[in-house]
Amino acid sequence: KYSHVDAIRRYASQLTEERQFIQAREQLAKGSALYDDAIDRRILKPSGDLGRLYADMGDLDYFFEGRHERALSNYERAVRDGWAPPEIRYRMGYIHYNRGQWRTALERFYEASMDMPLNRRLLFSLANTAAQQGNHQIAQGYYNRLLDVLELERSRFPRLVPAGSVEHAELAERLMRARNNLGVTLEELARQSGRTDYR
Repeated sequence: KYSHVDAIRRYASQLTEERQFIQAREQLAKGSALYDDAIDRRILKPSGDLGRLYADMGDLDYFFEGRHERALSNYERAVRDGWAPPEIRYRMGYIHYNRGQWRTALERFYEASMDMPLNRRLLFSLANTAAQQGNHQIAQGYYNRLLDVLELERSRFPRLVPAGSVEHAELAERLMRARNNLGVTLEELARQSGRTDYR
């Protein structure tokens, strides 16, 4: 049973790579039905490898259909079964962030950051979520950490020429956004505390 369900998941993954999303969805639905039936009949126990079926369904919802609520439900099932790579945690955090559920979003982003501590996108998400939650000192720490990572990356180039390179343009934009958001955070800390050194 395990091999059969795993083979279906792998075939669905191949279909997804070939951009045959409808067929991939059909295979994943078939595989998840077999998997759930096998669990109900105690032939199989929940496992991360097979729970990945739900993560793959969540990816179809998230990336190709824009159905984030359904994606979140599928990701949660995958995580319960033991399939929880940092990318899944990040996407779950993103969905919660868009719902305005700052605490849960922060928890998911933090969980993802345990495996990817210097990921620029995660540091930015952690900082933004902390700021939205009103934790401006925590946000400041994350923005400063992100800027350290970005400045280290910037030091590889003699000059940053955004107009001449996609890589340079992306780095310049990330630096600008991080500095801008840090500035807003410091302004808020100055307002709350009355300390002019934040300005």
